[in-house]
Amino acid sequence: MLENLTINFIVEIINTACVMLVVTYLLSHTKFYWDLLEKNKSKKNIFYLSLLLTCFSLYASFNNMYIEGSFLGLGHVSPILGGLIGGPWVGLIVGSLAAMDRFLIGGFSVWSAAAATLCAGLFSGIYACYKKQGELVGVKEAASFTVVYELFAAGLTFLLVAPNFEQTLYLQSEIRLSFILGNVVMVVIYIYITKNLLADRKIREDLKRLDQLHFVGQMAASISHEIRNPMTTVRGYLQYFLGKEPLKPFAPQFSLMIEELDSANRIITEYLSLAKDKSINREMVNIEDVVQDVVSLLKSDAQTAGKGIILKLEDVPSILLDSKEIHQLILNLVLNGLEAMPSGGTITIYTYMKNRNVVLAIQDEGCGIPPGITDQIGIPFITTKESAAGLGLAVCYNIAERHGAKMVFETSDKGTTFYLYTPTEQVKKDSC
Repeated sequence: MLENLTINFIVEIINTACVMLVVTYLLSHTKFYWDLLEKNKSKKNIFYLSLLLTCFSLYASFNNMYIEGSFLGLGHVSPILGGLIGGPWVGLIVGSLAAMDRFLIGGFSVWSAAAATLCAGLFSGIYACYKKQGELVGVKEAASFTVVYELFAAGLTFLLVAPNFEQTLYLQSEIRLSFILGNVVMVVIYIYITKNLLADRKIREDLKRLDQLHFVGQMAASISHEIRNPMTTVRGYLQYFLGKEPLKPFAPQFSLMIEELDSANRIITEYLSLAKDKSINREMVNIEDVVQDVVSLLKSDAQTAGKGIILKLEDVPSILLDSKEIHQLILNLVLNGLEAMPSGGTITIYTYMKNRNVVLAIQDEGCGIPPGITDQIGIPFITTKESAAGLGLAVCYNIAERHGAKMVFETSDKGTTFYLYTPTEQVKKDSC
């Protein structure tokens, strides 16, 4: 009997794996899936992913094996994947629907099986939030969670099916271990494929962004001085005329022209910041001091506009940074956040340590980044502002790259948070 069960089980795994490969391939061509992986967890995206994984769960339940009055199969795969990829809400939705389906199927252990299926989605979502805070978990983490959870589910069956203890013990010792292994294998395969697809997509996007940055940087370095020199001359004469008494009636017009020249000069400065071969002057800097300097410049303007800036700074070590460039990065992000918020909104700036990285987080309470451009953030000239050049975030990403740091963001209709992860290991490498 066990030989036949083993053969049937292997066939089920191969069958389910093939369907999973097809599902993964189809998902990789949908925008909502990448939005979810890139932390855009809108209600629509959550609904689509929940619906798809629920359908996959129903398919897996059709292949359940009837053994000694109980139904065993790969029913935990979809709820666990829902939680690990989409978070607690997707895990809870898929787990609840899969638990209802398991309850309708029946069997002597129906209550424990339904409870275990529901908990699979909820616990995996909580685990993913705790472990990665919105990022997709790794293969090892997914495998470890699935093993631990399947052992927990087996223990739950022992506790809730006391009248059939001998029958339960037989199922757990002789057969259940194979199904635990099957659930682990399926979760690992899916996470592994998704991680590779995500890495490949990010590499392509980074190459595209770097090509554009390199082009813009070369262009900026070659023409910036030729443009700035005549602009400086014109600005000087405008200031000279502004001080002449006969021209006082035209003071507003002269002031406007000077402001426009200054605006053009700022754009040229941003172009120069995109130069790939630009040298940086690193020194030991505590990023909290840079944050304090930026906030001291902007706080009064923010209060005038009815907006606030809150600091939640934990003690972090000093690291090698170019203070001027990091000052510009923080300034750009805070200004973007202030412009994105209506009156009454608040910018919150955090610093803390995570996985040997000094983390800077800047959170606003705006309406979020439109889903249509989330995958283009950091590319020059991409902007939602009518009067902006679209270079601010490109400059920020370029500064992060020159410092060996990583910049990512989370966005929703409640606001956007940008994270800058700067490794502390660079201190050791650069000091050797």
